[in-house]
Amino acid sequence: MLYYCKNHQKGFVPDIIKKDLEQYKFVFNPSFVSLNTRQYWAFRCYSELRKEILAIIYIYDESNSSLLIHDLNSIFKEKYNLKPADPKLFRIEDKVYCTLNTGYSANIENSVFLMQISEDKFNIRRCIIEKRSMVEKNWAFFEQDGVLKMLYSISPICKTYVLSSESESEVFFKEEKAVRNDLNPITIGTQPVLNGNTIYLVGHRKYSFLKKRLYLGVPVKIDIKTLSVKKGPVFLVHSLFSMLGNRFKFNKNLISCTYVSGLQLDFAAQQAKIAYGINDVSWQTMQVNLDDLW
Repeated sequence: MLYYCKNHQKGFVPDIIKKDLEQYKFVFNPSFVSLNTRQYWAFRCYSELRKEILAIIYIYDESNSSLLIHDLNSIFKEKYNLKPADPKLFRIEDKVYCTLNTGYSANIENSVFLMQISEDKFNIRRCIIEKRSMVEKNWAFFEQDGVLKMLYSISPICKTYVLSSESESEVFFKEEKAVRNDLNPITIGTQPVLNGNTIYLVGHRKYSFLKKRLYLGVPVKIDIKTLSVKKGPVFLVHSLFSMLGNRFKFNKNLISCTYVSGLQLDFAAQQAKIAYGINDVSWQTMQVNLDDLW
C-alpha cells in the first residue's frame, strides 16, 4: 500500500536554516538530530555558483538563536581531495555523528567516513572493512552494549559488522553476523534508531524499468540479536504525481525517488519525525504515528 507523505507534512526546520537554504536552486535529502538546545541538520544543496552538489551541515542553538554553517565539500577537498555525498546525521547517547560517502567512482574504490561532531569541530575517520564493493553508499551505525557496530545490508542478507580496531584517522570493522531472509532487496536509507534490541529505520525499495530506476521508502524493524527483518505495511511516496519524476534530473537513469534520509522517534508519544528528499531536487518533513509505518 502506498503511504502519501504529502498528506502528513509538518514543518520543524528552524526558520533561520530555511532562509539560508533559499540561496540554492535544489535542496534535497535532509537528515537531523537534536541534543539539548542544539539542532543539527544536514542537506545536499546544488550551488549554481560552484556548479556542484554541496554537503552542508547546520548547527542551530535554540538558547541564543546562533547558527553555524559547515561546508563539508571545502573540508573534504582540503583534507582528502574528495567530494562528500549523502551526509546522514545520527546520535549515540549524548554524541552526534555524521556519516557520508564519496559517491560513485568508475576506477577506484570510494570511501565511507564517520565523523563525530563536537561543538563546531569534526573528528573525521575513514571506515574500513574487508570484502567490500567497489562503490559503497549507506552504512548504518549503532551501539550495542557499549560497542560500535554497523548495519551493512538489510535484505536479502541482513549483515552487521563490529568495531575491531581504530586509529586517529581510521576505524576498522569486522563481519559479525549475516542472516539470509526472503525479502526483496531493501537498501539502507536513514540511520537507525535503537529501542531495546530493535532497530527502526526506513530503507528503500528499487524498481527498474528499461534500466531506469524508481525508489520508494520502506519502514523496517530489525532484531539485532537474531537479525530477523520485518518490513512495514506501507511504501512511502511523497505523492502520486511525484512518482512521475522531475523534468530536470542529476541522474538521467532516475525515474523518481522518495528518498527518506532523516528519522527521529519518540517512543513515549509513539510519534515519528521524518525528513525526505523528492526526486533529488526538493525536500519535505512530516510527523506520523509509529504504528502507521511499523
